[in-house]
Amino acid sequence: MPPDWHPAPARSRQGEGKEIPTLAAQLLARRLRDGKLPAGARPAGEELALSDFEPLFTGLAVAHAASTDTPELPYRRVLGSRFAALAAPIRRIHQPLAEAVVRGEGTVELGQSLLARLLGLIMGFPPAGSYPVEVRFEPQGGRERWTRSFGPHRFASEMGVSAQNLLTEPNASARCAFTSRWKSMGRGG
Repeated sequence: MPPDWHPAPARSRQGEGKEIPTLAAQLLARRLRDGKLPAGARPAGEELALSDFEPLFTGLAVAHAASTDTPELPYRRVLGSRFAALAAPIRRIHQPLAEAVVRGEGTVELGQSLLARLLGLIMGFPPAGSYPVEVRFEPQGGRERWTRSFGPHRFASEMGVSAQNLLTEPNASARCAFTSRWKSMGRGG
């Protein structure tokens, strides 16, 4: 399903609505059986399109439709057509149909000047060190909420887009604006 489409609620005319949740399981089981579904855990929000369900709807008294009223999230708006050139995992994170979570490990390095340390404190950055890292990306009405956890240290902010088409990240003490410099890295780069 393209990220700017989402299904509208299906309506049952003869009480068959209870069958709807099983349709995705049927489709995915068939793909798995036919070797068309790769193994491994991943977000499944884009695994099936509305058109995949239509043959199954014909056997049910169900009406369905699609709508394009989902607002584009910040990275898609700022990058425009360049968004499609991003790697698929990056596109999924920044145009989620639901919450996306990434985990890994990271090292926090802070500047040594008084100003750098003060800004880090004001912004709520974690102390210098190595941490397990988790970042949650949540779509919220045309904005993207990021909740970052560095070990026990957590802070959140919302990404938006300014009138000048800049990516913005306001927090309690400042509002940062970012522009993108697009550098084509080619395949494998």
